[in-house]
Amino acid sequence: QIFGDKAKQPKFDLVAHSMGGLVTRYYLMYGDAPLPEDGSLPEVTWKGAENVSRVVFIAPPNSGSVVAFENLVNGKTFGPLQPVFEQALIGTHVSTYQLFPRDRHRRVKIKGSDEFVSLFNIDTWEEYDWGILNPSQEPLLEILMPDEPSAEFRRDRVKRHLAKILARAEQFQRAVDRPVTPPPGLEMYLVVGGGFETPAAVEYDPE
Repeated sequence: QIFGDKAKQPKFDLVAHSMGGLVTRYYLMYGDAPLPEDGSLPEVTWKGAENVSRVVFIAPPNSGSVVAFENLVNGKTFGPLQPVFEQALIGTHVSTYQLFPRDRHRRVKIKGSDEFVSLFNIDTWEEYDWGILNPSQEPLLEILMPDEPSAEFRRDRVKRHLAKILARAEQFQRAVDRPVTPPPGLEMYLVVGGGFETPAAVEYDPE
């Protein structure tokens, strides 16, 4: 909108659902600033909030979702006669890892012990053959990486890539979880509704 000789920047109202709420939180705090490559956190500038009047968050997974982890370990189907999305295929969806529950909430336990594991430790994924590292996924990995000469090379490549994904997901969580005070004038609303119960924790059975 133009007022005389001065341009006024328009502001927007946002409605964000599910993971869109996490993306919106990051945008409000940092604008279009990327996550630093060295693993540190960007400066909180609230640059994105300069363009926003109010935000309505609908069921955002602010504490993460163990279902995202379960889907990566077991694959995902949406019901009878629907396709099965294999672990290796879901494992290429980077944002799924950003939906993990926080380690500090101790949501994933190994059956038969009192051990709670970190979902961001690549060694744990390799130890239990989770997700894209499961040997059963080798035929799909061969399709996804036709340029790699052997299963050994493919697994090594996947492990290195997965380590980067896990580190970046943990960095993203640290970025959006920082205790900060929103700037004046930014209105934020959280809509929960009746909803339905979802799993709060997972027990993994190595057998």
